[in-house]
Amino acid sequence: MKKIWRYRYLYLMLLLPMTFYLVFCYWPMYGLQIAFKDYNIRAGITGSSWAEPIFQYFEDYLTDPYFWKVVRNTLLLNFYSLIFAFPAPIILALL
Repeated sequence: MKKIWRYRYLYLMLLLPMTFYLVFCYWPMYGLQIAFKDYNIRAGITGSSWAEPIFQYFEDYLTDPYFWKVVRNTLLLNFYSLIFAFPAPIILALL
């Protein structure tokens, strides 16, 4: 106990990063359960039942007729962003 009291300021300094880590790294994992449940806002995450089959929503998404169109559009937007937006800062930096 004396050792803890002796280093209390170090523990106090550690409190902020640990809180940040818990809030932004571990708390979202709790919300990840929504992807596998029949989520009901009144019941909350823990009160909602599990989806049957458990990958139901992923199966619905992957078999949707618009899935490949969405993937294509996403890849094209990223490619165009890379082609047109990436060289501009380099050219301006070289001027």
